[in-house]
Amino acid sequence: METENNISNRLLFADAFFLGFTLLGAQIILLREFLLVFSGNELVIGLLLAIWLIITAAGSWSGRFMRTGRNYDNLIRVLFTLLVMYPLAAAFGIEYFRNDLLEPGRMLSLIEVAGYSSLLLFPLCVTGGFLFVLINISAGDTKGKLQNCYAFESLGSLTGGALISLIFIFYLEIDNFKSLEYLIILNLIFFGIHDFRKGKYMESFVFAGITLGLLLFIHEY
Repeated sequence: METENNISNRLLFADAFFLGFTLLGAQIILLREFLLVFSGNELVIGLLLAIWLIITAAGSWSGRFMRTGRNYDNLIRVLFTLLVMYPLAAAFGIEYFRNDLLEPGRMLSLIEVAGYSSLLLFPLCVTGGFLFVLINISAGDTKGKLQNCYAFESLGSLTGGALISLIFIFYLEIDNFKSLEYLIILNLIFFGIHDFRKGKYMESFVFAGITLGLLLFIHEY
């Protein structure tokens, strides 16, 4: 029978996996949305990726102020929930900018591209960077656990990137907003399993109900 400590470690590794899964999946979708607005070339793509990395690094740096030896499970859950919702909010922000603020035919300068994309990406990237550090702190300072956190985060990134780019976009030809909705649903399923494994059955059923509602909504529209 699994001990409580083993279950906790596995759930932290699952957190790391879904963090990478969500961030890279969101990155691919939002990059596609940004390119529609900015009529992007290689320079714009490089600028967007640089902004993503810099803001994520700032979020990771802010995690250095968190103390070790404390239980951050509730904080991780809150931040994860926000992280899952941020990409959809950013996508709506991009659509609003393209349809209501941007003059037709106008090319934005690199400074304007950097400013607007930084504003939209800041909540997502800062939360993602901070959350990764928080997961590592919760895993403890044991070398093997930290290595596993990095490995599972990388594996999640690879899985999320392959699922979004190769299956959702290329094979199934799902549009960006639908892809984000499915990304949210996958995370809600993860939240439900996560809570069920921790014995939080009521929360697990709540996430199951929300997931079912979203699936019905997507099927309808």
